[in-house]
Amino acid sequence: MPLLIALLAAVTLVSPFGEATGSAIDDSDGLLVEITVEYNSAAHAVIVRPYSDFQELAPTAMTPTPAGVWVAWVELPTAQNWQIAFEAFAADGTADLSEGTDLLALGVDPIAIDSEVVQPLPSKPLIPDGSLWLIIAVVFAVIALGVLALWVFSSDSSEDGDDLPSEEGEETSPT
Repeated sequence: MPLLIALLAAVTLVSPFGEATGSAIDDSDGLLVEITVEYNSAAHAVIVRPYSDFQELAPTAMTPTPAGVWVAWVELPTAQNWQIAFEAFAADGTADLSEGTDLLALGVDPIAIDSEVVQPLPSKPLIPDGSLWLIIAVVFAVIALGVLALWVFSSDSSEDGDDLPSEEGEETSPT
């Protein structure tokens, strides 16, 4: 199991949360990360909530240390830069939720995290720029061909009027 060295970095969260750090432990199957956070108030439990733009993972319970730091090993399915939030629960049932941060801000080694970020494709217009005039020209050309065909076929039928039967009572003489 290859071990990864973490950068010495940390992020300080808004009170009552303090400094939070992270380090990659194993990246052979997904990503195993050790995450620590300081919590400045008495808490009954603290959990870490990993999430991304596309999914939210199940929360992981953290273990308290005597120094007031909570620690957890979180197994992530992929080695991407997951967002992390912390939630602390007091004995009376109230909860504090931290703002979100990401693994790189916590100090996880960037080598352990895939650098390819999947983003939604930008929306393309239904008609690309400049194509509107081309579409209008094609529509007018089709209309012009239709009018030309109508004119040609209607002029042929008027010239062939000699072959049409005459009205009743009139006799036609052969020429």
